[in-house]
Order: sequence, then structure tokens, then C-alpha cells
Amino acid sequence: MKAKTFDRKFDAGEDVSKHLDLAQARRLNQKPRRSGISPKLRTLRKEIRPLAKAQGLSTDEDIVRAL
Repeated sequence: MKAKTFDRKFDAGEDVSKHLDLAQARRLNQKPRRSGISPKLRTLRKEIRPLAKAQGLSTDEDIVRAL
């Protein structure tokens, strides 16, 4: 799509999001933030969650209290 066509659609209020590659989008002048949860912890959570639900524990706080 040419820029003029894109601008015309955008200015008319049409949805142009289908023409954008949002997977490659990033915010300029901002450093990427690191996730607070490491991959090992994320994997552990996935393993624990079904066991916790079987015990009637629904939140992370309930799981920590049970430990």
C-alpha cells in the first residue's frame, strides 16, 4: 500500500491496523524492560498450577501459603 493511500485511510478514521506489522513494533527511545519472571520460574508455575487446583488452591498467594 502506498503512503498516500495509507494516510488517506488513517485520516478518514478507517482501521489501518491490518496493514501494520505489530510483531515488529517497538517504542522509540525506550530500553526494553526485562521480565520479572525467569523462564525457570514460569515453567515451574505451569507444572504447579494443575496440582494446586486439585488441592483447591486458586492463587499464587494460596500456593505460597501451602508451602
